[in-house]
Amino acid sequence: MKSFRYSFLTLIVTGLVLFLIGCQEAEEVGDDDWIEDDSNPIQEETKELTLRYMFYSGFEDDYNGDKLKEIFDRIKMEQGFTIQSESKSSDGYSAILADNISRGEMPHIIEFHATLPEDINFMHEHTDHLLDLTDFLEDSGLIEEFHSLDHFTVDDRVYGLPVYSGGLTHLYYNKELVEELGGVPETLDEFIAMMKEAKQAGYNPIILDNQGDNSFSQLPYDLFQGILLETAGKEKIEALMNGEAKWTDDEFLKALQLMEDIANIDITRFDMYPDGLFNEFISGNTLFMYYNFPPDDAETFGIMQFPTASETKRDSTMMTGTFPFGYVFNGDVTEEEEKMIYQFIESFWSKEILTEYYLEEYLVPAVRVDANTDNSLLNESITLLNETHDIIPGVAELVPDVKDLPSEFGTAVSSQEQYSWKLTEIVNELLEGSITAQEAAQEIDVYHEDFLKSAN
Repeated sequence: MKSFRYSFLTLIVTGLVLFLIGCQEAEEVGDDDWIEDDSNPIQEETKELTLRYMFYSGFEDDYNGDKLKEIFDRIKMEQGFTIQSESKSSDGYSAILADNISRGEMPHIIEFHATLPEDINFMHEHTDHLLDLTDFLEDSGLIEEFHSLDHFTVDDRVYGLPVYSGGLTHLYYNKELVEELGGVPETLDEFIAMMKEAKQAGYNPIILDNQGDNSFSQLPYDLFQGILLETAGKEKIEALMNGEAKWTDDEFLKALQLMEDIANIDITRFDMYPDGLFNEFISGNTLFMYYNFPPDDAETFGIMQFPTASETKRDSTMMTGTFPFGYVFNGDVTEEEEKMIYQFIESFWSKEILTEYYLEEYLVPAVRVDANTDNSLLNESITLLNETHDIIPGVAELVPDVKDLPSEFGTAVSSQEQYSWKLTEIVNELLEGSITAQEAAQEIDVYHEDFLKSAN
């Protein structure tokens, strides 16, 4: 019995000693010395981006949202993170975004249409809070895939990406009539000579509208822009807008002289809205239409490259077009969120997604894609676009932005709109024969000089 008590007492004492030793060792172990047990790891936190898209109150169906959800599912499979979407009305959209920035509540990805002056002003005024994509695009090589980033560029830095085009102006032609008169013209001189011949043969050479009670004349100005791109080129036009060239220079005067030659053909001008003009073209008695929407009949009509200024400039591939519909990105994000945004861009702007969800709906993607739709005219448009070196939204879009510019038109419009309206007015006067090409050049140059002074 004594032996049992002794053994039991010894066991208690030994256990107490071991316990005290263990406590002392525990005090000597720092926080960094603990080894975590990986046998039951905590599940990794779900990675997520938020995206806001735009909806229009006049539409019953949220088609844009449905399409985006399909795209998000594919991106989740590719990149491993989810995208939560929300929608806001297009009414007052930029003002809502500005308020979100002030509250620190802007989503990671924001659908954005750089079309109205308030939208463009928003981007220029909030670049400090938008993600600068320039270095990422250049390092990844993605910048070479886009047709134009003009609408999302501020001071040579890119703050957003377009998804699809707002319109590409092509020269459409009636295949049968053009073939009858000698085939597709390649130079501007051949183009004007064919229109003269068409007039003599009883055909309408080209669709031109007239400023009247029912319309605002636009097609003559569009045609003038196409000609100007060929006679002057983008660099010369940019020099003009920087004050380093004048409208009376030979390249600009040449474009006005060609418009004067067209005026002398005495082409019928229609006082119609665009749909009426379009129907007039597809009626079958007109050779050409310079327009931003294709006819459906690919057997009857074709697309041609705009005629060049001369035989020596046959590789001059320029086009007027816009890519204003896309997304901007929150710049006030963590490094991890920024990395996820870049992964989103790589997936969303892939040729596969833009082809399947945009091109197949006849929306021209902002990146180069293969021309393999079931619409042959759209395929021709894509092919020409892929071969184009320079795309500009329009001559007036290159002018400096002048805030609070007094408007002779009596409405609060952007400086770019005012400039285009003035050019349209003078081009129409030229077509009506009320002024000569030389007088038109001088009148535009006076306006241009005053405009640049206002900008400075």
